[in-house]
Amino acid sequence: MSNSEEPTIPNRPQSLKEGTNIRVWVVEDRGDIRDLLVRVISYESDLECEESYESAEAMLAALQTRNAPDVILSDFDLGGMTGAESISRVAALAAATRVVIMTAFTDALKETEAMAAGAAGFVLKSQSPGDFAKALRAAAALPVNPATVAAARMPTRAISSRRPIEAREAATAGECETEAQVVGDAIVVWVKRVLRTFGGMGRAANRRSRMNTLRVSN
Repeated sequence: MSNSEEPTIPNRPQSLKEGTNIRVWVVEDRGDIRDLLVRVISYESDLECEESYESAEAMLAALQTRNAPDVILSDFDLGGMTGAESISRVAALAAATRVVIMTAFTDALKETEAMAAGAAGFVLKSQSPGDFAKALRAAAALPVNPATVAAARMPTRAISSRRPIEAREAATAGECETEAQVVGDAIVVWVKRVLRTFGGMGRAANRRSRMNTLRVSN
C-alpha cells in the first residue's frame, strides 16, 4: 500500500482536547461485577462511566444511536460475541473509540487475539482499581486508534473465536465462581483504599475542630 493509500487515522478523542473527563462504557455480562466496575471507574475524578451493558451486541446497538465514548472497557467472554470480536465493529461505528479488554485470568491466547484485533489495552480483573484507571487513561491518550490500524492491515480477515463455542461455554461455567472471587478480592482492595481515604479525612477534620474549640475557649 502506498503512502497515498494510507487510511486516515482519527485524532485523539474530543474530550481529551477539551480537557474534560474521559468518557467510559463498560461491557460485562455479570450484573454484580458490572456494577462494581462502574463504581470503581466513577471513583476516579477524571473518569466518567456513562453507560454499562451486559453484552457486546447491546453495546453495539447503543453505539449506533448514542454519542460514542472515548474508551470501552469490555470483558473478553460475554456469552455471545466476545469482546475481541466486537473491536472491529466498534471501529466501524466510532473510529476514535478505543477498546480495553479484560479477563479474570492470565491467558496469552486471549491477549494475543485481543491485541491483534486492535485492543488499546488488556487488563486482569484481579488488578487494582488504580491499574484499571491507568489502562483507561493510556488508551484514551493514544495518538492513533489500534483498531483502525488493525482494520486497515487486515480488511477482509474475520476474527475467529479462540475456542469452539461449546468449549468456551463449558469453561465459562466452570470459572464463574472463581471469577467472582477474583474480582471480589480486587474490589476489597479498592474499598479499603476508599475507607482509608475518608477515614483520614474524618480524623483530620476532627483535629481541626478540636483546635478551633481550644482557640475559642482561650
